Amino acid sequence: MMRFNYLRDSAPEMFEHLRPSRIPESLRTPLAAFATMAIVVAAWWVVEQLLLTQAQSELQAQSLRLRASQVALADLKLRKTRVEQLLTIDTRLRDIRRSGAVLSSRLADIANHVPARAWLTSIAHVDSGLQIDGRAEGLDGLSDTVADLMSSSSAASPDLVRASKEDRDRTGTIIAFEVRVGDHP
Repeated sequence: MMRFNYLRDSAPEMFEHLRPSRIPESLRTPLAAFATMAIVVAAWWVVEQLLLTQAQSELQAQSLRLRASQVALADLKLRKTRVEQLLTIDTRLRDIRRSGAVLSSRLADIANHVPARAWLTSIAHVDSGLQIDGRAEGLDGLSDTVADLMSSSSAASPDLVRASKEDRDRTGTIIAFEVRVGDHP
């Protein structure tokens, strides 16, 4: 016949065999709280370490992006400076071209208002306008020159400064003259 003990104690815990000494009942609750707290703190520390590692890798990536941005910004500033220099040069060239165009059209207008019996020997810039030196065939040529300059759109109020008979001319018909013209507003 066989006997069975149906009221036997439960199976011994696994840790009961591993523990060489038994912990008194009064210390079990505080030790369990301490162990739980240690596990929570350890888990928290692991999470914080993971977050710190992630933040450091993000910091490194952002630092690389910042350095790249700083290099690009320095390059952009160089290009901006170069563009500003080119714009300054372009503005100066346009002003020079415009001034030359104005001067050339003014000279062409004056030249178109010199009659066939007169010719110009020099044109100089003076404070109040232009000084025009030339030669004319007789007083008729000189008066035609002054009258034609009065009808010029770029020469305002021509004033005859000097007129004299050319010394080298034996016939006495060549007259050297100097006329000053102002600028039209």
